[in-house]
Amino acid sequence: MPDYIYLLENRLSADQQSALRHLREVALEVGTILFLTGDAVRDLTSGHAVSDLEVAMHGNALKLKKTIEKSGGKVWAKTKPAAPFIYVFPARFALT
Repeated sequence: MPDYIYLLENRLSADQQSALRHLREVALEVGTILFLTGDAVRDLTSGHAVSDLEVAMHGNALKLKKTIEKSGGKVWAKTKPAAPFIYVFPARFALT
């Protein structure tokens, strides 16, 4: 685990770290668990630049929507009910 935390602290940009902090706080507030998934995990572990962050959550993502919007995030795209949300945080970093 310390190696993974080192990668998060040293390989993500300040905007990416800020978006993850916002999301972590929101998840704690609504009582859910989030998982970093997708390309970010691959890029972190292979040494490539991380271009986007994707998270999966335990539970209903709609529970996060209002809380994320209160913390400064905005829904940027949502194509259909079962589709992922894309949130843009104050630093203009998008998170899906």
